[in-house]
Amino acid sequence: MPTEQEKRLQRCCFTGQRPEKLTEAPEAVQQWLKEQIENAIDDGYVTFITGMAMGVDIWAGEIIVALRDANPQLHLIAAVPWPGFSSKWNIEWSRRYEALLKNADLVKYISRTYDPEVFHSRNVWMVDHSARLIAYYNGASSGARDTIEYAQTRGVELVVGGEQSPVREPIAADTSTPTPNTADELRPYPLNLLDAVMGAVVVSAADIPSDFNKRLMVASIIKEDRMYDFLLARFCDGKTLQAIGDEFGISRERVRQLLEKYVKRLRNPDILRFLNCGIKDIPEKSSRAMVERLESRYKEK
Repeated sequence: MPTEQEKRLQRCCFTGQRPEKLTEAPEAVQQWLKEQIENAIDDGYVTFITGMAMGVDIWAGEIIVALRDANPQLHLIAAVPWPGFSSKWNIEWSRRYEALLKNADLVKYISRTYDPEVFHSRNVWMVDHSARLIAYYNGASSGARDTIEYAQTRGVELVVGGEQSPVREPIAADTSTPTPNTADELRPYPLNLLDAVMGAVVVSAADIPSDFNKRLMVASIIKEDRMYDFLLARFCDGKTLQAIGDEFGISRERVRQLLEKYVKRLRNPDILRFLNCGIKDIPEKSSRAMVERLESRYKEK
């Protein structure tokens, strides 16, 4: 039986402005959403959470329902602020809302009645139960921006489209090279080893601990052999993203997206503790259970 944390790794949620606040044509936004949802499915996401608001939320939900016809493994969760949320909408949007609600695999009511904090509570609930947030955002101050910023603080992967302005940096996003804490961290490979995957740093095989590849394969919980090959190509062979893309028949940008997804997963404090990559200030309260599971899987390999 998968744990809640393991289920979260396969969940994706959405946020975005209402239709009247979008500067792009609805068809363009829906096409962008469809592309990102298909990318998410390719990445192993099977459960999608929509906040059920007009615009991006409902469009995304409708896309999931349409794709589910051909892929029954997909699931849709409707995170509804409160019963009767759509009571004052126009006929067209009310009809689409009710149809989507009936087609949801699970309906989660955040509150029994309206209260001023209910939208914030809904957004927090969605982010806390997801590993990726797909956002269509035009840069204005809004609940969408607040949701994006909250997702950053929670380490949730972001895919943002639209005419968005820069969002504040996440609280826990410091990837600078830390000061070594122990002699064991004074190894010749970069202390920010994971950043070398995405950056221009080439790490030679001689600079990597002899068992690091094995640890990486276990700790990253990679289900696709292809992703493990990508990571080894970047670490051991120093290949460019373009070279990897050419070898596997996909675009450079797609390689970047996939690597970014797994690098973010590897930044989990417990996984970093297991990898011992020299990242400082790993919380002492981090879950020993995950470390023990990783160590057990590592021994099995």
